[in-house]
Amino acid sequence: MTERKSADERTADLLTAAEAILARNRRVTVSEIAREAGIASGTFYLYFPSKAHLEATLIERYVLGAVDRAEQAMADGPSWIGRFEAVVQAMVAHALDHRPVLELQVLHTPTAGTRETIAAGTDRMVSLLTQILTGGTETGEFEVDDPSMTAALVYHGVDGVLRSSVTFERELDPDRLVATLHHNVRQMLVHEIRLD
Repeated sequence: MTERKSADERTADLLTAAEAILARNRRVTVSEIAREAGIASGTFYLYFPSKAHLEATLIERYVLGAVDRAEQAMADGPSWIGRFEAVVQAMVAHALDHRPVLELQVLHTPTAGTRETIAAGTDRMVSLLTQILTGGTETGEFEVDDPSMTAALVYHGVDGVLRSSVTFERELDPDRLVATLHHNVRQMLVHEIRLD
């Protein structure tokens, strides 16, 4: 006798199936998602009222996963600059590991709830970077006059490069991106030029 899956497990199966299909092609149907998840098409609607709801949930899972991954990277960093670099690297790795969902987020018209989740995720990421910049400045590891604005600039710069690669269908060399970020972030934080 097979064990019945919980609603949470079945929802996770459907989201995983949708992401797998998106990785193969940009279009996804309810019947394809159901088939990939091993359920009947009608059963899909017990978990999501529409494909649009599944897509919104997939985007929300992506955003929350990015924040979780960045928080873990911060906890593992050996120094403030190491934490900063680890968080930025986690952002890039998460986006590239889940590129089909990033594409969906960039090309999808978000619902109000999805917009709120994306905004909350963005705020958490900027806050995380701000904490690192503030901590590093307080210990003298580097010098930043405005940690929150610097954090926002770095976050949105990285996010912009990732989104641009999707919007314009350009391949992105993650090693080059991360190496360039690390080099420039070190120069910016450690050798900030004061104009006063």
